[in-house]
Amino acid sequence: MAIKHIWFDCDGTLYPSPKELDDKVNMEIIKELHLRTGQRFEQLNFDFGSAVKKTGSRTRAMGIFGIEKDEAIDIINRVRHADYVQSDPKLGVTLYDLRQQNLYLSIFTNNKRPTLTEVMAKLELKDEWFYYQLTASEVKPKPDEEGYQRIVARCKTELNQNPDELLFVGDRETTDIDPARQYGMNTLLVCSPESKMFVDDVRKTYHFKKRTIYEIKEVIAELNGPEPQPCKDRQG
Repeated sequence: MAIKHIWFDCDGTLYPSPKELDDKVNMEIIKELHLRTGQRFEQLNFDFGSAVKKTGSRTRAMGIFGIEKDEAIDIINRVRHADYVQSDPKLGVTLYDLRQQNLYLSIFTNNKRPTLTEVMAKLELKDEWFYYQLTASEVKPKPDEEGYQRIVARCKTELNQNPDELLFVGDRETTDIDPARQYGMNTLLVCSPESKMFVDDVRKTYHFKKRTIYEIKEVIAELNGPEPQPCKDRQG
């Protein structure tokens, strides 16, 4: 087994999701819930926080209040995420090094496409670096299984890649990582307080925890070996 394709979450993975952004998004959600229910902000803030802890994601938490997933993403995307993103040359270097190893790179984000486009521009990431860009404009948001099903099907059909040749990288265990594991992908959880690795003996896959996205090169070196090969951009 060797990794051929890396799939990245965006917010919190390709860039740190600052507290200011999370606070702004949460306030936008609470304001919407207040308009719909008339309840006090303080009570809604408590109830919504409890719902997030219970469900593991803001979109699912909004579902408890009767807000469908697509509308929930629209509410989250009211906040201009790119305003909170800092340019990161080190990220570009990291991705370039991965591409030099003949690895496909793709993105699966819960943002809709216009938000992803703005964030990528702020991060100075080029479209052609990513073979696929899968967003909430095309599939239901994570942790819904639809996106992961599409990842596995497309990689198998279009690139002849099996799930155990994919590495999914995210910063949220229940939203990003657990569904990828269920579909037989290798995973890397970033922004973890610890660095560790374990093997899923049943699926024959590898699962890492690292403190930063930049340590992904160590993960690939461990799985594939360090020898670089010519890079390959998206075609078409």
